[in-house]
Amino acid sequence: MTAAKGALLAAVVAVVSVWVLYRLLRGRPIVARGAVLLRALAVASAIAVAISPRLPARAQLDAGSASAASEAFPSDLGERALGRQVRGRDRLLGLWRVLDAADAPGLTTAAREALLADASLFARDLRGSGEWRALGSSLAGVLEHVRAGQRDTRAELAQLLDDAEHTPCYDARLAALVWRRAGDVAMTAAERAALSARIGRHLRVTEALARAEQQVGPPTFVPWRKMSAPPRGYTGIGVPVGLVAAARQSYAAMSASAWERAGAIELVVGGAGGRVYRRGVASVLAPGDRVRVGRLDVVEAGAGDLALRHDRVGVFMVRAGDSVHARALAGLLDPTRHRDVRALVTEASRGDLRALAVIESALPATHEALRAELFAHPRSRGASRLRTLLTLFDE
Repeated sequence: MTAAKGALLAAVVAVVSVWVLYRLLRGRPIVARGAVLLRALAVASAIAVAISPRLPARAQLDAGSASAASEAFPSDLGERALGRQVRGRDRLLGLWRVLDAADAPGLTTAAREALLADASLFARDLRGSGEWRALGSSLAGVLEHVRAGQRDTRAELAQLLDDAEHTPCYDARLAALVWRRAGDVAMTAAERAALSARIGRHLRVTEALARAEQQVGPPTFVPWRKMSAPPRGYTGIGVPVGLVAAARQSYAAMSASAWERAGAIELVVGGAGGRVYRRGVASVLAPGDRVRVGRLDVVEAGAGDLALRHDRVGVFMVRAGDSVHARALAGLLDPTRHRDVRALVTEASRGDLRALAVIESALPATHEALRAELFAHPRSRGASRLRTLLTLFDE
């Protein structure tokens, strides 16, 4: 059956080629008019439907959206898809700038509300740009929750990633937004690990594309230089030859993205032990092991309490059957250790570089104290360094 379809397609191509060659040799324009054009379109459509492979149902395409993401480079991310990504990049850049301004220390509530309203306008503007419509709607919903102080659901955050990757839009700031918003959402360890695996893959693809642009060159605007009007659908975006291949190669050679490596904390396992989820896969934690907990990792206690000790910060106790992720780790310290962390941050705010180094080595445990210090003393001697560390953890 497949051979018959191939033969039919070859016959159609041969007929069209002969017709075009005949018109060229006779010096006639290659134009079909009226009823001839309508019949030709009808026949071509029927043939295309007959010989095209059947696509899977939409339910089959979406069946794996809630499971852990595949580790492979996206198969649908080609040159045309990259061209679509470039067209919406400027609008997203404007949105991120407005959100950065809204997070600046010292803002009044009214000023922050106004900036978040502007960010929502950027997201709504994306909804009117064709293939970016679904992503714009998802972003607008999340930003409305930010303005209202409401939490997102796990399904809404997964949908935001779905819409971004179907657009496509691989953006580290967008992945970081999903990660931050997921911090307060109630999930099981397996659910959070699956969402974190998706975020990690998104970030690795983003970094692979950035590395490929450094090797091959970024997409550029190619102006239409002819006297005639450009063809329908012309965007002017030129994707360098070999960019996608270079991105695939970089992705295959990447063990972890820069985002996954930064902002981690080294801990010693104690108590009854447990397990850590990394890229959706669980590994056993035995007492005495040293484990590096990154921003996308999830730690779960086993049948007994799990103790995680940092040399300078203290011990984090995870109760039997509970789980913890990087943004919530600071909440497991006892009150005495909380005061010690705040004192350490205060010293760094006054310019103590040794205290700053300790804070950097334990960002999952110190980021809350950093926020409080920057809110209270935004213009202190070491505020710029603290702000850099906090941005490193959040973005």
